[in-house]
Amino acid sequence: MKYIFVLLASLALGSCAIKIPYTKEIKEQSSIDTDAEMKRLQFFTSGTIILEQVLPSDKELKTDGNGVLIDGSTKVKERIIIPTNTKCVFDEFGERDKIMVRFEEGKGKTLTFDIKPNGKRYYLDVNTNEPGGPIVKYGKNTYKLDMVRSSGTSVYLLIKKNTKQARSKGRIVPGMKV
Repeated sequence: MKYIFVLLASLALGSCAIKIPYTKEIKEQSSIDTDAEMKRLQFFTSGTIILEQVLPSDKELKTDGNGVLIDGSTKVKERIIIPTNTKCVFDEFGERDKIMVRFEEGKGKTLTFDIKPNGKRYYLDVNTNEPGGPIVKYGKNTYKLDMVRSSGTSVYLLIKKNTKQARSKGRIVPGMKV
């Protein structure tokens, strides 16, 4: 009985879809060329992406009750966190076969993924040589990619792929009695 349970469990698990990196080879093998075909794919992120924006506010000089000068300037931080395995959808193709994906509604709220030189996967496309760290445009604002607390430039796109084309059914034969 244990063997039958193990067999049925392995069949059930074996027919499940697994997440694999989205590569140019997969794109070519599947003949996915149009926007409509790409929009039918569910993409996922392989790592966490943290975007931070620092906005200096107006400087206000204040004094307390004892006449001590208090610097009232503050910095407002807006942080966008896109966790590992976040679902995203294809938005459009960029220049040189880049892929732009959307995580939420809104104009320009996309991130670009590109194949790195000597690579196969579509990685987050940022300029790592930017002084002060990589910068990404998301929506109407510009954000700095937090390389310390996020997976940074090593984030790539994943898709679900069914490893088996045919599904199999299992049943237990009770046998026959004379």
